[in-house]
Amino acid sequence: MAGGKGERLGVVYRPKPLTFIADLRMVEIAIRHAARYGFTDGAILMEYKASKMRAKLRDHLCDSGYGMDIDMISPRDIPAELLLAGEEPRFNGTAGSIAKASLVVRKEKYGKEPVGIFSGDILTDANYEEIIRAHERNKRKGAKATIGIQEIPGEGLHDFGVVAVNADGKVTAFQEKPFREKEPKPISRKNNLSIYILDSDLVERIQRLRNDPKYWNERGDLDFGSMLLPLFAKEGALYAHEYGPDTFWEDIGNQGALLRANLRIKNNVRTRTNKIAIPEYFEYDPMLDSLKGREVLVQPHLSQVKNSVLGSETFITGNCKIENVVTLGSVAIIGPRNIDENPLVIKDAMLDRYTTVHGSAGIINIHGTTQKPVFIGRDVEIVVEGGGRLEIVPKESDHGPNIFRHVSVNGVDKKIDYDIGYPKPVHFGKKSKKIR
Repeated sequence: MAGGKGERLGVVYRPKPLTFIADLRMVEIAIRHAARYGFTDGAILMEYKASKMRAKLRDHLCDSGYGMDIDMISPRDIPAELLLAGEEPRFNGTAGSIAKASLVVRKEKYGKEPVGIFSGDILTDANYEEIIRAHERNKRKGAKATIGIQEIPGEGLHDFGVVAVNADGKVTAFQEKPFREKEPKPISRKNNLSIYILDSDLVERIQRLRNDPKYWNERGDLDFGSMLLPLFAKEGALYAHEYGPDTFWEDIGNQGALLRANLRIKNNVRTRTNKIAIPEYFEYDPMLDSLKGREVLVQPHLSQVKNSVLGSETFITGNCKIENVVTLGSVAIIGPRNIDENPLVIKDAMLDRYTTVHGSAGIINIHGTTQKPVFIGRDVEIVVEGGGRLEIVPKESDHGPNIFRHVSVNGVDKKIDYDIGYPKPVHFGKKSKKIR
């Protein structure tokens, strides 16, 4: 499932599943991971900017497929005659997307075999063989579906569905996003990982449930978390496979999660425990305590880099202090030429592709937090000159500042703690000759 718009992620120009992690889009990592465990056929269900996703993924996925035969399906691929009377061409929820897409997926894709359903915005190294084997065992007890679960700290429970499970692995209750609903307390600390193995006849049943408004939520959607999983649990047909604490799982729902996931991968590569399907050419550099892609250049002795993930073709030169930073590729960071000048500082931030931060003739301090990192958007230039000073820091909001346009500061001091969006460049002081 890869239809997310990613509003909380804040990247308005890119569908959420196309977000980069270590030079690969999240949906590519999900496909690579499924291929590791023997999945040979699959479909990517797209909705937001589906045509853009199709164009971007055609060469990367569908020609090579990482060993899988991949279909790409959007709501507009569903023939009108298969829609309900008056039904709009959209996927209508998580289960609704499965119901509609399965109408056009070739039957030989799954036949009578179980179907794996995974979210394109989840980053995980979960062993899919484990849950497939668990489902085969559970089927003998009456299971029609097995879901992956994991115990998580209490502070994160409000973001996900949680389950109650008996000693036999049967889900006795399912509760979607506690504290946001009427229930006063979560029923457990066991989190739904959005990893599902479904019998093929259950997929066909979901097609039929789509026709019954009784199973729609208030938005008219057929949803796994709010409707179907509680129903299957009540019927005794839902079982769970619990993953241990060593299993990497992160919902890339916001910028803080994206930053933390990248840095966690870096640490796992450092300790040789990484199982996330990132490109093999990424290497850990102990001198920088950082993960590096291809053709990364960091000027020795002058540029200081620590605990970061540097995408391919990242260029860092001059007096810079870089810490807890993720560059998504083709990024240039240019600090002052001399060690005795104030360094260009970037901490707890993410820089999208084709971005330049130029502070050789001024002072730049970009300083987010791990919960609210600063995000510098694609193809953005930030230039400070004429002895100017620029500070970019988070405000009391749910995210750090998003900078989506060129910013120049010339000869003045400026603090930015707010988003800078489209359409025009922003200039403070005299207009820069360097910026576009």
